[in-house]
Amino acid sequence: MKNPEKFTPYIKEEAKKIIEEVKETLAKDFGLTEFTQVEFFELQHALQEVMEVYPVKIKPVTAQEKIEYVHSKSVFGSTKLEVIDRWLSRTHHVRIIDVPVRYVLTDQKTDEQFMFNGKDCSSGNNTLKQAWQKKFELQKLGHSGVISGGITEEFKEMLREDSKKREII
Repeated sequence: MKNPEKFTPYIKEEAKKIIEEVKETLAKDFGLTEFTQVEFFELQHALQEVMEVYPVKIKPVTAQEKIEYVHSKSVFGSTKLEVIDRWLSRTHHVRIIDVPVRYVLTDQKTDEQFMFNGKDCSSGNNTLKQAWQKKFELQKLGHSGVISGGITEEFKEMLREDSKKREII
């Protein structure tokens, strides 16, 4: 947003909502609950960049009035994911497609566990897709399975340690 003063309070509120959603996702999925001043600045900067790349749309509501809408379509399908990708890249030098994940599929009938380790790429043969394919194979055999997991604890710990090197706000 090269001229943030030109944006309506609606756009500013939408930006605040997106930042809160990003912080919730980083806490839930990445285990990050505290941010340094630099990390928080980079989060805001990433959102500003995304809003510049995917510009604000203007849609007439009445003949007199126009309301600005945030365009949420982006490379990853959502503003939130693109902000997270840019933030991770800048603050931790990691692309979101390179985040290591681990899923465990547990056969409910035999208690056998199947591990799926890799990267959760946005396309192709990703780790979660492999786990679901195995679950469908089990279902064909009359078994049921439960998939659990996500981003590896080792990666979450690495992010936390990296953040601790900076001053937490």
